[in-house]
Amino acid sequence: MDLKKDYNITIYDCTKDGIARFTLGTSGNNPLICIGLNPSSANRVKPDPTVTKVIGFKNNDSTFDSFIMLNLYPQRATDPENIHQVLGKKLHNENIYHIVRILKTIKNPSVLCAWGDLSSKNRNFLIDTCLKDIFDATEHSDIKWHRIKGKFANKIHPLHPQYHLKQGEKYKYELDKFEFKKYVKTLNP
Repeated sequence: MDLKKDYNITIYDCTKDGIARFTLGTSGNNPLICIGLNPSSANRVKPDPTVTKVIGFKNNDSTFDSFIMLNLYPQRATDPENIHQVLGKKLHNENIYHIVRILKTIKNPSVLCAWGDLSSKNRNFLIDTCLKDIFDATEHSDIKWHRIKGKFANKIHPLHPQYHLKQGEKYKYELDKFEFKKYVKTLNP
């Protein structure tokens, strides 16, 4: 990755105190939009390991000219176990606003779902509210949904970019179609 070329951040929205980040990305006509679990340490100046992997997926497919990182929940936490125990409604509502705003500006957006195993986080609001509200806000949009090629996390969830390799495996930057609507219905029958 050429940091100067690939990490020229032009899209960046966070809270004044920096405890939450809503958007992070580069400008372009056909971005790879990634929805992760929650932001870690990436900022305007330097990426974190997850964002570096997302840039790798973008670079592996010549149709993408940029990337945008979004998340199910905007609170920064390097360990998902440190995410709020209870949904911060104001943060959540602002997050949904930014997701919808970004998706409306792009014709036929491509979205990589990459939040990993939600069932192990003990935060029911991630599925019951965050994921459901993203689905409701995007259900009638013309979005191409993707996931990282390979097995599912806990047999159902789309893989997180950082945690899908076994020790010693080479990283493969391959995307697969993701049946987002079917996935959400499986979670909320």
